[in-house]
Amino acid sequence: TERAVRAFQTKYGVSPVGRVGPATRAKLQEVFGGTTPVTPAAVSAPDTSAQEKQLQELLNQIQLLQNQLKASQPSPNVPVTPMPLN
Repeated sequence: TERAVRAFQTKYGVSPVGRVGPATRAKLQEVFGGTTPVTPAAVSAPDTSAQEKQLQELLNQIQLLQNQLKASQPSPNVPVTPMPLN
């Protein structure tokens, strides 16, 4: 990606730094037109409440599975007799 950015910058007379800064962004707009480029400030934050709810549901499932595993394991005070391999 950096190589492609440098190639574009060199081709269109922008200082070839390999990063898309304001000068490169302006040149992209000039060359390709289209809509105004999106700046990081215009990007909305992800919906963390939905992510937190999903994470909590997964944690609850893990807790349930851990409890099921504990319940299915023999008590530490009861000796386990191995079965013969025939």
